[in-house]
Amino acid sequence: MSKIPKTHPKSVQSHKDLILQCLDHKDESICLRASDLLYSVQEELDGDCEEADDPPGQSGRDNLQGRAADQNH
Repeated sequence: MSKIPKTHPKSVQSHKDLILQCLDHKDESICLRASDLLYSVQEELDGDCEEADDPPGQSGRDNLQGRAADQNH
């Protein structure tokens, strides 16, 4: 999933609403894939993710996945 924003940025942009809706999906694997994709988009836009904003010992990807999982419970 992480290569998609680099190879098909227009496709990701055209499906952004669907990707965001997937964060609320009841199937956790779909939520995790959507969060992976969004994280890749963020990395592509920002270069490297700023580690200073992340809680100690937690990457930006883990932070996004944790928030997606919390929304489903």
